[in-house]
Amino acid sequence: AGVAGQAAAAAPAFVPAPVGVRKPPPAFDRRVCRSGMVLKASSTTWNECIQKSLFGLPENQMKRVASVVVNNTALFLFNVQTNVLEGLFVAEHPPAMNIDPEAWKGAVRSRNAGSPFPAQVEVKRVINYKPVEVVHIEHLLRWHSNNATFDLQLDGEATQGILDV
Repeated sequence: AGVAGQAAAAAPAFVPAPVGVRKPPPAFDRRVCRSGMVLKASSTTWNECIQKSLFGLPENQMKRVASVVVNNTALFLFNVQTNVLEGLFVAEHPPAMNIDPEAWKGAVRSRNAGSPFPAQVEVKRVINYKPVEVVHIEHLLRWHSNNATFDLQLDGEATQGILDV
């Protein structure tokens, strides 16, 4: 409220954005991620996953990869050598076989002529969380009976738990 006798300050004039300049997208709401999936990479395949924004699993895992929902399933990349999990990624397009048939060919021996990991999903990083060692989230994962590996599919509780670390 102004003091009697003083003029009210003028509202700033609207200045439109210059032509060709886009508004930044709204911040990603991680609460939309009701489930998640961990995709594995080695130290050899890690950089290609990040550079191509492409994650993949062997052909026999396509049913699992096909469950990824665009912009809704939280995706994490797990380095099997360093035991570090990185995210948050989401799918940009529905998963498919051989999106990039040349992906990871030079990094991994395969009997297939194409990619050794043809069950693929194109991803985008939506939040740049600090990488986390699996020891800090192992209580959130469903471990297989041999206790050496964990289930790649994450329920909503595990997904949100990882995002809270």
